[in-house]
Amino acid sequence: MFTAIYPRVSTGMQVAEGYSLEHQIELCMNKAKELGIMNEAIKVYREEGFSGEDIDRPAMNELRQAINDHLIDRVIITHPDRLSRDLTDKLYLCRKWAYPLLPC
Repeated sequence: MFTAIYPRVSTGMQVAEGYSLEHQIELCMNKAKELGIMNEAIKVYREEGFSGEDIDRPAMNELRQAINDHLIDRVIITHPDRLSRDLTDKLYLCRKWAYPLLPC
């Protein structure tokens, strides 16, 4: 089983405001380290240039499939808005995944 890290940026402005993928990954890796998760047990699903308004995004779809295949046992994110900007989609994901998300 792996721990997933899901960073997402949709615009260059987010990068300028400190929400770069690299910064999000760094924060999430620090959280994983706090939890005692080894780097070899982490899989990063980078989402660059896709809006959080639509749940149908390449890395999100890959992550959802990995969870359905029981390859992922937890997800670390910097903020719930990285998953989706739509509250209904966030609730759907949390219910479907049936385990807690770990914000950094």
